[in-house]
Amino acid sequence: MRSQMAAFEKTRRYYTILALEVFNTILILLLLNVAVFLVWKIKRTYWDRNAVAAKYDTADVNKAYPGLTTEQVNTLLGETWTRPVAYDPFTHFRERPFKGAYVNVAHAGFRVGKDQGPWPINPKNYNVFLFGGSTTFGYGVADDQTLGSHLQGALDETASGTKAYVYNFAQCSYYSPQERILFEKLLMSGATPNMAVFVDGLNDLYECFDDKPRFSDQYEGLIEGGMLYNLTAAVRESPLAKLVGKAVGIVAEKRKKALATSGAKGTEAEQSREKAMMAAAAARYAENKKLLEAICAGSRIQPVFVWQPVPYYKYDLDCHPFKKGEFSTKLRAGRYEAMAGFVRDHPLGDDFLWCADIQDGVKEMLYVDGFHYSAAMNDRLARAITGLMRERGLFPPRK
Repeated sequence: MRSQMAAFEKTRRYYTILALEVFNTILILLLLNVAVFLVWKIKRTYWDRNAVAAKYDTADVNKAYPGLTTEQVNTLLGETWTRPVAYDPFTHFRERPFKGAYVNVAHAGFRVGKDQGPWPINPKNYNVFLFGGSTTFGYGVADDQTLGSHLQGALDETASGTKAYVYNFAQCSYYSPQERILFEKLLMSGATPNMAVFVDGLNDLYECFDDKPRFSDQYEGLIEGGMLYNLTAAVRESPLAKLVGKAVGIVAEKRKKALATSGAKGTEAEQSREKAMMAAAAARYAENKKLLEAICAGSRIQPVFVWQPVPYYKYDLDCHPFKKGEFSTKLRAGRYEAMAGFVRDHPLGDDFLWCADIQDGVKEMLYVDGFHYSAAMNDRLARAITGLMRERGLFPPRK
C-alpha cells in the first residue's frame, strides 16, 4: 500500500512539474508574441506607413506624385497598403469598406470615385460596372485619379444626354473568374448596369496559373485539416512567425536575384511547362469571356473586355525606376507576347480591346511602383478604352 502511495506521489510530482513547464512555455510564447505584435504595430504605425518607400528609393517614389508632399505620399500609400481584406463568399476575399483622406471604399464594395454616382444605382442613368485587380482598383493613387474616375470623365454623357456613372468594383489580386462571380452576385442582388467593363492581364498571367484564387490553400487547410490545422495556422500567422518568414523571404529573393543575374536559364522541361501553363491561362480567359457574354446578353448589358498594359511589355524600362527586384522582366514579357499571339490566332471579337501596347514609345513615368498605374497612366488607359468603344460602336449605346 505504501509503495503504491509512493508511486502515486512520485507520478503526481512529475506531472505537476511537467504541467508547470508546459504552462510556463505557453505563457512565455504568448507574452513574446504580444511583445512582438506591439513592436510590429508601433513600427507599422510610425515608421512603415509608406510601404512602397520602404522597398524603393524615396526620391523615385516622390517623383511619381508631383504636387504631393512626402507626408501626403506616406498617407496615401498607408491608406493603400495597410487595409486588410475582408472575407467574401465564393470569391474568398474583397476590399474592406474604408474611409480615408485619399482611399475610400463604399459598403457596397466599390472604390469611390470622382463625382461618384448614387447607390443603389439609378436606372435613369447610364451605369457602368468596372472590374479588375489592384491596378484597376487604383492601388497607389487617390480616388479621383483611378481608372474608374478617368473612365467616367472620358465617357461623359451618352448620345441621348443621359449621365454615365462608373462603379469601380475592382478588387486586389482578382483575376477573370473571380470577376465573373462578383458580377453574378451583383446581378443577383438586383444591381443591373448598362455596361460591364473587365480589365485583365496581369493577374491572369502571373498569379493564377494553378487556377486558384489567393488564400485558397488556407481555406482548403481550414476545411480539411481541422483542429490541428487551426493550431498550426495560428502559430504560422503570429507576428513572430511573420517576422521570421519575412527574413527567409528576403534571403530567398536575394538568391533568386543572384541566379537571374548569373544568367541562369530554365531547363527545357521548365520552358515546356511554362508554355503549357500559358496556353491554359489563355484558354481559360477566352472561356470566361464567353460565359460573361452569355450572362450580359440575357440581361441586355454591353460587355467590354480590356487587356491591360504592364510595364514589362512594350514600355521603355529606362523610364521605370521600380523595375529592380519586382519581377522577372523577360519571363513576364514572354507571357504577354504569347498572349498577343493567342489573340492574333483566336480573334476575341469587337468587344475585346487590346490596350497592352498603348505605352509603346512613350518616354515618361507611368507607374507608381512595380506595376500599379499612375494618374497619367489611368488617364491614358481610360482614353484608349473609350476611343476603341466609340470606334467599334460599343458606346454611345446603339439605339
